[in-house]
Amino acid sequence: MVGIKLLVLLPVIALPLSMAACTADEPLSAPTPLPSTTEDANSMAGATPTVSKPSRSDCPADSLCLYRRTGFGQPRARLALSDCNKRNYLSIWGWSARARSAAYTATTGSVTFYDDGPTPAADDDIKLFTMGPDNAAIEDLGIHSEKVDIFIPSC
Repeated sequence: MVGIKLLVLLPVIALPLSMAACTADEPLSAPTPLPSTTEDANSMAGATPTVSKPSRSDCPADSLCLYRRTGFGQPRARLALSDCNKRNYLSIWGWSARARSAAYTATTGSVTFYDDGPTPAADDDIKLFTMGPDNAAIEDLGIHSEKVDIFIPSC
């Protein structure tokens, strides 16, 4: 009789700490996979997410909010926009690759979002999109849904 052994290796990744604050309005749960859809023009790499008016989100002033569901559906992660030009890893708060909508309520500056690349090096991160006062609310991140791992605020 042949014995079968199952070995599960969990990666250990050292991440830099950030001064950005995060609060979750609901307990976090495991991500729910998106349903399969047929590929269309919006599913091409580099497509711009749909921008909406910020009044539809409940994000407090001078904050960045990520939402687990499209249309600003809860749970919500509220992130401080401090530490200008520094990388903030969403995995620290359990929000890596979870956002489906986002709101930016600061009146100046911007924030750029990235998909963490295949290695810990920053040079292989994939730039997804940038938000600022002119595109302050995105109801549906579209092809970028569940891909945001890093954000960098610019003041």
